[in-house]
Amino acid sequence: MATNARRFTKASSEFLSFNIGAFGNMPTAWTMAALVKHVADDVDSAVVTVNGNTGSDELVLARGGNPGSKFEYYQTGNVSTAASLTTKIADDWHVMAITKTAGTTIPRFHKYVRATNTWTHTPLGGSFGNVAAMTSPKLELGRQMHSGSYTNFADVIVQAAGWLSGTALSDVAIEVLSGNLATWIATLSTACVCLNQASVSTTVRDLTGHGSDQSARTGTSVVTGDPGFDDQTIAFDANLGSASPADGTTSAFTTGATVASGGFIVVAISHFVDTPTLSSFAGGGLTWSIDASGANPSASSGYIAICSAQAPSGLASGTTLTGTWSGSCIAPIIGGSSFTGVATSSPVDVAGTVQGETTGTAWTTGNLTLAAGSMLYGGSYNEGVIASATVTSPSTEVWEQIAGGGYGGVAGYRVEASGGSVDVAGAWNVSSTGKCHLGVAYKAAATSPAPTLFVVQSGIRQS
Repeated sequence: MATNARRFTKASSEFLSFNIGAFGNMPTAWTMAALVKHVADDVDSAVVTVNGNTGSDELVLARGGNPGSKFEYYQTGNVSTAASLTTKIADDWHVMAITKTAGTTIPRFHKYVRATNTWTHTPLGGSFGNVAAMTSPKLELGRQMHSGSYTNFADVIVQAAGWLSGTALSDVAIEVLSGNLATWIATLSTACVCLNQASVSTTVRDLTGHGSDQSARTGTSVVTGDPGFDDQTIAFDANLGSASPADGTTSAFTTGATVASGGFIVVAISHFVDTPTLSSFAGGGLTWSIDASGANPSASSGYIAICSAQAPSGLASGTTLTGTWSGSCIAPIIGGSSFTGVATSSPVDVAGTVQGETTGTAWTTGNLTLAAGSMLYGGSYNEGVIASATVTSPSTEVWEQIAGGGYGGVAGYRVEASGGSVDVAGAWNVSSTGKCHLGVAYKAAATSPAPTLFVVQSGIRQS
């Protein structure tokens, strides 16, 4: 269960910024939403926003102060407050959302209270036109740009937020946000973030893979043991580091980050030729599995394996993780990452087979057919004299290791809310005669069923 969330404190001017990514500058129709709970009533709080750097470059869904903690909307210096729709401590975890169609139209507020399974939809008091392009726009949580300065910082706890460019979801369509995080990612498909990180120092990633990753942060604190979602989804936890160890019968690296309790660790390990093979993997007192392995099918250069372990109590930074080979290896590369939300029993969804080439710069795990919610982890090894590698969006790079001799490895992942046939892919900076790549997909932990939709309604409802 995703039990972490992020607290924003108004007095400390706390906020999170994200790259504008695929949202653009500026769409004529859009949707914004956040899963929140408040820590104080009758306090102005900018919750989910698009902000520029000057003037009143603002597109803001907010909670107003006196009177009554009502929904508010700011657009380029203008504000509209809901006639009666409030957002308060008593609502506990609830969805705040706003939609606007293109042209001079009336936006709509949307509210869903998880405890009572009730939706409310209501129009604003007036119409607004399209938003002009902003100066250096970014997606933000917890503040707004108004009259030339950042203001209206929030007193709020947020677990998730999302932005959809080009579409104003209807009252019916937006009600799927009463479901789990996988549904949020699929619905708010331009940018979606979950603030379930165990540490504020962990970068928040855009779960859609469209590049709206965290770009700036002031303050915030982690709230634990208070889940807004009733489900689990796979989320990136930490980059544990990588290494290019000496040749030999073992290859190891020392983790450079802490793994969260309940975390799941994935390690990619590789070396120069097709033998020796990986015999075992160990470290941290955990039970490790070699999930897939093999040699480059196109040449006798390159061997790669992917291993994993559950970390129910987490894992301390500074832990040595070691692979043991069936003989002495040459030019090894090793690196690892941790995730939360992976199934704790039989976690492998599908294991790929090793791919390889003897020419070109591109690399791919090959397409694997994933179940809904699964995460595909892929790695590539290159024995040529190379300098850098990339992982192609919508996958996210998690580590890259280039050895002094020019060989190297890289790894990335993607989470597929709806499943399907996908790969993790990228490119090396130069062509080489020996590259091998491998992917393994891991299942998400079991989810609780989403609340029943359309059972109880209150307020204004228009479809």
